[in-house]
Amino acid sequence: MSAPGVAVVTGGTGFIGWALCEALRDAGWTVRAIVRPSSSNALPEGIERWDAPLEVAAMAPAFDGAQAVYHLAGLTRARTLDEFLKVNAEGARQAAMASRDAGSFFVLVSSQAAAGPGTLAQVRTEEHAPAPVSDYGRSKLEGERVLLDIEGLRYAVVRPPGVYGPRDKDFLALFQAARRGLMPRLGSADKAYTMIHVDDVVGSLRAVAAAGLENNPAVQGEAFFVGHPAPVTQGQLLTHVAAAMERRARQVPLPTVMLRLIAELGELQGVVTGRPALLNRDRFRELSAPGYVCSVDKIAAAIDWRASVEIQAGLGDTARWYGEIGWL
Repeated sequence: MSAPGVAVVTGGTGFIGWALCEALRDAGWTVRAIVRPSSSNALPEGIERWDAPLEVAAMAPAFDGAQAVYHLAGLTRARTLDEFLKVNAEGARQAAMASRDAGSFFVLVSSQAAAGPGTLAQVRTEEHAPAPVSDYGRSKLEGERVLLDIEGLRYAVVRPPGVYGPRDKDFLALFQAARRGLMPRLGSADKAYTMIHVDDVVGSLRAVAAAGLENNPAVQGEAFFVGHPAPVTQGQLLTHVAAAMERRARQVPLPTVMLRLIAELGELQGVVTGRPALLNRDRFRELSAPGYVCSVDKIAAAIDWRASVEIQAGLGDTARWYGEIGWL
């Protein structure tokens, strides 16, 4: 990246945000993390904490003098589309306007969910019309679209697919299942996914921001999928996780009807508790998609960036971290 200066990270207490904050700090940047005032979550050592809601006026002092802004704050689970939109779309708009006002380059971390599924036979590219299947995906897409109306904003969008690595909790259940010797498989073993290690996500964000700060027209206003160029099937992924755990685990197919029933129960749980369940109708729509394979050619052509962490090495690294921290 260009010479270190001041970088702002929203969502710095999260999985990807934490890794990004550490990488920027280690590279010599002064890192300011925007944190919800109600949050007690910790930040990496050496990161400046700025308690502020996702509102332009509240964030403005933290954005002052910043060269780069990375917007990662968002919801991955919610009960309704409106709940998602309030944070994932309106929050993105507020952060982008604060970035524009500060003269910073803005990097929005979106998701492949905003674009929709892809398969080995029909790989999703940035040129395809977006077709999200979930409210989460629709809210992330709207978060991308609100940027188009902010005059004077310098920005780029990065869309990671399945992200794994140390500190991740979404894939933790697979490692725990492998340790027990039985791994649930949701649908066909041949269903494929593009995957990416968190270190590669961080590398892509920094590379895109560097190009933006150099006023490279190849990134201005563009959206990029990032991921390892070799997709993995569900069967391969489960086998790799078991190998990372040094276990021989049996893959157990879960009937779709069972998954749907659990999702309906989760929907009811959300109504009763007021909090989204781990599996509800929205999450079921994502899990029952035919796959999430995306092309990573555009970012390679634009700024010569490629993911480098191989899936087996990355999963092994993740398993070791889980063990060391006591999550397994």
